[in-house]
Amino acid sequence: MTDAATCRSAEWEFRHMSNYIVKRLGLAILTLVGVSILIFAIINLAPGGPEVVMVGEDMSPQLAERMRIRLGLHEPIHVRYGRWMWTTLQGDFGYSFRTGHPVLPVVMQNLNRTLVLTLSALVFSVVVSIVVGVVSAVRPYSLFDQFASLIAFMGISMANFWLGLMLMLIFGFHLGWLPISGSGTVGMDSGTFAYYLDRARYLVLPVFALGFMRLAVLVRFARSGMLEVLGQDFVRTARAKGLPERVVVYQHALRNAMISLVTVIGLSIRFLVGGSVVIEEVFAYSGVGRLTASAVYDRDFPIVMGVCLMVSVVVLAGNLLTDVAYAYVDPRIRFD
Repeated sequence: MTDAATCRSAEWEFRHMSNYIVKRLGLAILTLVGVSILIFAIINLAPGGPEVVMVGEDMSPQLAERMRIRLGLHEPIHVRYGRWMWTTLQGDFGYSFRTGHPVLPVVMQNLNRTLVLTLSALVFSVVVSIVVGVVSAVRPYSLFDQFASLIAFMGISMANFWLGLMLMLIFGFHLGWLPISGSGTVGMDSGTFAYYLDRARYLVLPVFALGFMRLAVLVRFARSGMLEVLGQDFVRTARAKGLPERVVVYQHALRNAMISLVTVIGLSIRFLVGGSVVIEEVFAYSGVGRLTASAVYDRDFPIVMGVCLMVSVVVLAGNLLTDVAYAYVDPRIRFD
C-alpha cells in the first residue's frame, strides 16, 4: 500500500471514529437527562423532606411551610426540575440544604477521592487477573489453575463489606500493619513523598476489598478467553513456525483474548463505583459514597443530584472509552 493510500485510509478511519464518538456523546446526553429526571422524581417523591431533618418532626405546620418556601420546595416538581436543569447547564449545581456550601466543589472534592479508589481497584484487578488468567490457561488443570479457580469462586461468592471487615480485623487490629479507617493522616504536608506514601497505605485495604470481587470475575474471563484462543489454528501455526512460546502467548494469543475481557473491564467501572459506596462506609473513607449516604439521610437534594449526575458522567465516559478500545484491541472492528 502506498503512502497516499495509507493516509487516505487513516483519514477515513478517523472521520468515522469522530462521527461515532459524536453519536455516542449525543446518546450520553439523552441518558444523563433521563437519569436526572428519574433521580429527581425519586428523591422528591420520597416521604419526608429536608425541613423534617433540619427542624424535627414535632415542628408546626406553619414553620414547615416557611421552611419549604425558603428552600424552594413549595413549587410543583416539574417547575423545580426545570429550574435545577437550567442552573446546572450554566455550571451552578446549587447549594447544600444542610451546610449552605456550593454543591459542585463539595462533590468534585469527594469524587476525586472515589476515582482514586475505584481506578486503583480497577488497575489492581485487571493486572492481576490477566497474569493469573494467562498462567492458568497455559497450564490448565494444574495445581496453580485449581488454586486460582478456588480463589476466584470464593471472590465471586464473598460480600465485599465482609471481606473489608476481615481485612480490618487481620491486618489492622491483630497485625497492625495498615490503617483501618480514614483516607490519610491529618496534618501532613501535601505534595511530599511521605504524603503520597501515607495516602497509599490508607488505600491498600479498601482497594483490595473493592477490587477482589471484580478480580475473581476477570480471572475467569481471562482464563476462558485464553483457552479458546490457544486452541485456534493461527496459534498452532505460530507454534509450528518455531516461534517462542512467550511470543505466541503474549503477542498473538493475549491480544485476541483481550476482546472479551475489554467488555468485562468496561462493565467493571460501574460495579466498582457502586461498590465504593459500601467500602467507603466500612473504612470511613471520604468519597462520594459516604457523601451520598449522608445526603440521602439528610434529604439534601442538591447534593444527591450533583453526585448522581457526576457519577453518571464517569460511568458513561468509561463505556465510551471501552467501545473505542475495541478498535485498538481488534483491528477487524471498524466504526462505520
